[in-house]
Amino acid sequence: MSYFPSLEYDSETEYDEINFLDQNYKRTEISLNPNTMHSLSLVSSYFESEETRNLRADTPIGIFTEIGLIPSVLMKSELTTPRSDLLLILIDGGTGLWDARLAIIDHANVEIRATIPPSGFLIQGTQEQLNKISNLPIVRASHLVPLGLLSDKKFYNLDTEDSVTVEVLGWKDSDLTRHESPGLNLPSSLSEVANIWMNNYTSYHTGSYFGEVNVRDIDEILKYPAVSYISPIFDRTTFNDYARIHMGINTVENTYFTGLNGSGQRVAVADTGLDEDHGDFGNRIINVVNVAGDSSTADTNDGHGTHVACTVLGDGSRTSSYAGIAPEAELYFQAMEIDSTAQLSNSGIYGMLNSAYNSGGARFHSNSWGSAVGGSYTTQSEDADDRTSTWDQYWAYQGMTVLFAAGNEGSNGISSPGTAKNVITVGGHQNRWDPDQMYPFSSQGPTDDGRIKPDVTGPGDYVRSCLAQEAEDASTNIGDSYYIEYSGTSMATPAVAGAAALVREYIMEIAERP
Repeated sequence: MSYFPSLEYDSETEYDEINFLDQNYKRTEISLNPNTMHSLSLVSSYFESEETRNLRADTPIGIFTEIGLIPSVLMKSELTTPRSDLLLILIDGGTGLWDARLAIIDHANVEIRATIPPSGFLIQGTQEQLNKISNLPIVRASHLVPLGLLSDKKFYNLDTEDSVTVEVLGWKDSDLTRHESPGLNLPSSLSEVANIWMNNYTSYHTGSYFGEVNVRDIDEILKYPAVSYISPIFDRTTFNDYARIHMGINTVENTYFTGLNGSGQRVAVADTGLDEDHGDFGNRIINVVNVAGDSSTADTNDGHGTHVACTVLGDGSRTSSYAGIAPEAELYFQAMEIDSTAQLSNSGIYGMLNSAYNSGGARFHSNSWGSAVGGSYTTQSEDADDRTSTWDQYWAYQGMTVLFAAGNEGSNGISSPGTAKNVITVGGHQNRWDPDQMYPFSSQGPTDDGRIKPDVTGPGDYVRSCLAQEAEDASTNIGDSYYIEYSGTSMATPAVAGAAALVREYIMEIAERP
């Protein structure tokens, strides 16, 4: 099969008109109790039909049709090798996907690893079990899966013996939990892969390994049944007197009898480090956690972490004009910077969010850092979506609002993990001059899959906030030794995080809807 991309396939021409399935599906709507977010009340049901689907599966490497794969990218020959434990099947367009899923699981010992719209399933199992699925009457076509489908596009044609830092991921089950091994009587585990192929590796949570591999070995790693995907680790970079005025915070504080100032709210900030003794945090620091693995959580380089944390919740003790947005909120801080290199560590966002939610008790997580990926959805974006979608199940959890800076890449696209679907991605508007105009370097959307980002903007230039006293590469530029003026979407993100804390405080204290 040729792997030269085709430009002539028109996915809209398979069906001239839309037909409707004969069967109906029950849809359930839940009405929330207005007094609480953790109770279910009235339930109403009605029926609606499902549309007939086109017979294809749209993937990052091309479109699978009934006759085979029509490639849309060029890949080196090693990545066109098929994986023996995988099959991509196309479900008859007149069969509902849920019915098809139940029939497949009932018919063979396989796992449906992904639904690939509009009609595809990625199936994993032994050859014997996969053959059973191919013979089902609802399966119109089945195709071998090239290794390239499990690889980031950066590796499609990368031909070098250099080492690269990657994340190797295991498969998720139906509960969206990643695993070390695939099960299904298939051999291999991620720990085996790491031991054989990776150097300087570590695992922050089950089903994920970070480490160095030789580029020439990537196709061999992808042959292991335990491996679901391999992604490069992208370099991470860090991306208020006027800020409070432009966001209307002074008005909000005094509108209600109780005042809105962040009291009762806890915000997690993941950034370089923190000057705990600055003075503007008072006794509201719950914990400072070292996720970088070096010996210090201090903010010894440019003071970026102290600046953004103060924008969220500094109380202006040193100079009241520069108070943060939620000056009585509590802080759970995660120090990411390796002081000796001034680089952010590759700490997984999955583990950081888990720690902040479970150990830190935070219900907000502000991140003024990211990787310039041109709007791509990365494994770190997926991990952020995984955690937020879980905690959005209001009947079991309290929810966490996760915010990421859009980046300062201008027209070159949104940075990751800001490309995640369930996070609030923050762009920057002007702060000193015209707040109706964008900060000129604020990253622009949409994402590369067409979603609108950023979601909101905040004050992004000439933002005054705390200056870390131990920061060796920063000194005041406004004539006040405790404060400094910085610009970027890094500054906009904590301002929006502080505003989000005020919204939750309003819901809990004023509207009295816990």
